[in-house]
Amino acid sequence: MARPSDMREYQADVVVVGGGGSGLAAAAEAAKLGGKVIVLEKAPVLGGTTALAVGSIMSSGTDQQRRMKVLDTPEEHAADLEKIARDLKVEDDKVLRDLLTQNVGETVAFLGSIGVQFIGPMEQPPHRHPRLHQIVPSARGYIHLLERRCRKLGAEIHTGVRVSGLILDGQSVTGAEAEDKSGGRVRFLGKNGVILASGDVSANQSLMRDYVGPDLDSFAPFNPQCTGDGQTMALAVGAELVPRRDYGAEGLVQMRFAPPAGVNWIQKLPPSAFLSRVLKLALRVLPGAVLRPFLMKFLTTALGPDRRVFEQGAILVNRDGRRFADELYSGGLHDVGEYQRPSQGEASAPPPNLAIADQPRGEAYIIFDQSFARKFRRWPYFISTAPGIAYAYLDDYRKSRADLFFSGQTLEELASVSGLGLPGLSETIEVVNRSRLDSAKRIAEAPFYALGPLNAWIFTAQVGINVNAKLQALDAAGQAIPGLYAAGSAGVGGFCSTGHGHSLAWAFTSGRLAGRNAMASDG
Repeated sequence: MARPSDMREYQADVVVVGGGGSGLAAAAEAAKLGGKVIVLEKAPVLGGTTALAVGSIMSSGTDQQRRMKVLDTPEEHAADLEKIARDLKVEDDKVLRDLLTQNVGETVAFLGSIGVQFIGPMEQPPHRHPRLHQIVPSARGYIHLLERRCRKLGAEIHTGVRVSGLILDGQSVTGAEAEDKSGGRVRFLGKNGVILASGDVSANQSLMRDYVGPDLDSFAPFNPQCTGDGQTMALAVGAELVPRRDYGAEGLVQMRFAPPAGVNWIQKLPPSAFLSRVLKLALRVLPGAVLRPFLMKFLTTALGPDRRVFEQGAILVNRDGRRFADELYSGGLHDVGEYQRPSQGEASAPPPNLAIADQPRGEAYIIFDQSFARKFRRWPYFISTAPGIAYAYLDDYRKSRADLFFSGQTLEELASVSGLGLPGLSETIEVVNRSRLDSAKRIAEAPFYALGPLNAWIFTAQVGINVNAKLQALDAAGQAIPGLYAAGSAGVGGFCSTGHGHSLAWAFTSGRLAGRNAMASDG
C-alpha cells in the first residue's frame, strides 16, 4: 500500500498497540528474540489498567510454590477455573484456559527475572492450593520494570500516539496508522505483524451494548482509557469479537471503595526493584504491626469488599441510612467467596452492585458492630484483597484509609460522624435485628461502624478479539488473519478470568506468547 506523501513512516519487525502490562510483556518477548519492536500508547504515560490493578497473579507451578512445598499442577489449576466458571454460569474457552495455566508459571519466573518481587503464594478460596502471588509494593512496579526491560532490549516506546487503523497488504495486516502528539499522521510498519494489546471495552458504550447488554450505560468505567480501540480496528479488518452476554451487568459491575483523594509521599516513591527487595526483606524481619501501615499507603486503586463481609452480618445502606438491597444477591465475577451466582436473592432485585447507582449520590456504606469488628482482624476474615499485603483487614482501613472509616458508641454518634441519615439508620438496624434469628449476626454491640462510600464501577469488560492458541486474531470463519495478534483484554477471546489475579496472569502470559509467536511468523 502506497504511503501518502504527508505521512511519516517507521519500520519494525513487530508493532505493539498498547503500553499496559500485556503490551509491554509482548514487546519484551519479541525484543528478546531479536526483533525490532515499536510500542504505541495513546495515553501520555505507560500503564493501562495494569497500573491501576491490585497487583496479584494467580499461578501454579512456580518456584515460590515449590519453596513452600505446595504440590500443585497446571491441570489442577485449570480444573479449578473450569469449576468456578461453571458455578458462575459463564462460558469459558478450554484452549485459552489451558494456555494460561500451562504457561503462567513461566510468566511469574520471567517477571522475577526482571526484578519483580513477590510475596506468597497465599490462599485464595475456592482454589484448592495457595496460588496468589502478590507484587511488592504495588502494580506500578510491573510497568516500571517492564518498561526498563523493553528499553534495555532496544524497543522504541511512543506515548501520546493514537492508532486509528490497521494497514492491510492483501489479506495480511502489515502495520498501523496513527496520529502523533502534534497531530501529524504516521505509519508504523511491522514486518512480522501487529499485536493489539489495547485493553478492554468498558468505556465504549456502543461495543458494550452490542456485545454485553443494553443495561450498562449508567455505570462508569474505572479506566476511561479502555475505549475498545483494538477491538474496533480488528472488526474493521474482518476479525470477530466474542460476545459476553453471559456476564450480564451484575457480573461486570463491581462495588469498590472510593479511591484515595490524593497521592501520599509513599505512593510517590519509584516502584523500583531495589525498593521492592527492601520491602520484601522487611516483610520477613519486621513485625507486621510496624510494616503493614507503611505497605497500606501503597493502596492506589479502589478496593472492593469480600463477599464474606456480608455473609458474616454486615449490611449496606445508602446515605439516608436505608438498606436498599439483599447484600448476598450478587452475581459478580470477582467475589473471593464460593463463586456461585444465585438465581434470585431474598430481598431485592437488582443486586446491590447495580442498585448503588440509583441511591443518593450513587453511594453506599457498610454497617456493622463490634462483634463483627473483632472477627475481621485476622485470616480468614478480611475486608478486601489488597496490594503489597494480599489481604486488608479492618485495622488496615482504620489506620490507612481513615477517610473511609467511621465509628460511634451509638447509632446517633455514627450517623453524626459519617453523615448518614439517623432516622433511616436506626430504623434499618431495628428491622435487621428483628429479622435475624441468629443473635451473633445482629448489629447490636457498641461501638458501631461504617465503611464507605462505596461506588459502582465497571472495572474491566473483557470483550475480546477471538484468538487461537497462537494468539492470532480469527475471522468469522475461524481462520487466522495473517499478521494480526491480540493479547490481554483485547485478546481474551472466550476465556473467562474470574477472581483476583487471573486478569493480570492472562495479560502478561498472553502478551509474552503473542510476542513470541509474532517473531516466529514468516511475516
